[in-house]
Amino acid sequence: MKRILLTFALIFPLAGSAQPRQVLHFNLRFGIIKGGESALTIADTVYQGKKAIFYSLEYRTTGVYDKLFSIYDVYESIVDPKTMLPVKSIRNIREQTYRYYDEVEFYRTRDSMLTKRNGWQYAPKNLVDPLSVFFYFTESNFLKSIRKGETTTLPLLDGDNLKEITIRFAGEEVFQTEDGPAECYVFSSQIYKGKNQKRQDELKFYISKKERAPVYFEIAIKAGIIKAFPKKIHKNKTTQRGCKYL
Repeated sequence: MKRILLTFALIFPLAGSAQPRQVLHFNLRFGIIKGGESALTIADTVYQGKKAIFYSLEYRTTGVYDKLFSIYDVYESIVDPKTMLPVKSIRNIREQTYRYYDEVEFYRTRDSMLTKRNGWQYAPKNLVDPLSVFFYFTESNFLKSIRKGETTTLPLLDGDNLKEITIRFAGEEVFQTEDGPAECYVFSSQIYKGKNQKRQDELKFYISKKERAPVYFEIAIKAGIIKAFPKKIHKNKTTQRGCKYL
């Protein structure tokens, strides 16, 4: 259960003059029980003198789940708006007594990345992180070339490990939010563990066509389905969380 909750805990204060486009809030439920809350911020910023997009998703357990798991996780990505690939990524994990923190800078022309935890490492072409991958598919040319039912696979940096994530385009659906009906792209993803290609749990997510932002998630596990329901969307409001350039 702890690993599944972490899937939704996608980050880190970065980008000081970032101008939020959207702040989206979600309630996470396991069956009828509320297990946590998350907030996603999408902002325009400047990184190393160039225009960039800043994504931040933080998650915390609530109620009985907080007593059991005590999770507060934050993930952030700075993304190149031309390629929709991350140029910097941070993961900040606090789960009970466990702590994990890493900053990763991507050097695409060298097929390399520099991590605070492990130094220089090889970075495959089109390497994504767990947060930027959602927006890679909606903001890049992916949707212009793929048809319903087709899949594509990308390398994924998941903590200290390189994995693969396979995305299936399930088509379009209308999802009812507190702001009214939203036309959405629907994707399902499967993450594979290294060379043995052992599959992890499947994640299904809805991204609004208009806002180009997630509006709903659900993940299937052996014990059932965890669902992330949206709260009301707040636009053009300044985030209260301090930001800084990295």
